[in-house]
Amino acid sequence: MPARDAVPVVLLAFANSAANPLPSLAEEYRRLDKILRAAQERGYCELVTKPFATVDDVLDAFQNERYRGRIAVLHYAGHADDYQLFLEGVGGVGVAQVRPSRAVLH
Repeated sequence: MPARDAVPVVLLAFANSAANPLPSLAEEYRRLDKILRAAQERGYCELVTKPFATVDDVLDAFQNERYRGRIAVLHYAGHADDYQLFLEGVGGVGVAQVRPSRAVLH
């Protein structure tokens, strides 16, 4: 089994809207969490979940030294459009651009 700091990280970020909730979002979270926790237990990946993701939560994960260079998958589930992910924020409102600055991701 590879060392924990050598396995890829899977980041799950979920954000819903009280005004326009996505009915299947909770079930998607539960299913992915179950599948990926089993993979983590086998040493295939390290799972990081953000069930009520804010902009800061996602950016902090990418900037965290523990995960730096190992986030192989960012799975986002929630409201979005062609250019933006709609994340939780103050009062449930917040927006993050899909393409954050390269400095954040490196």
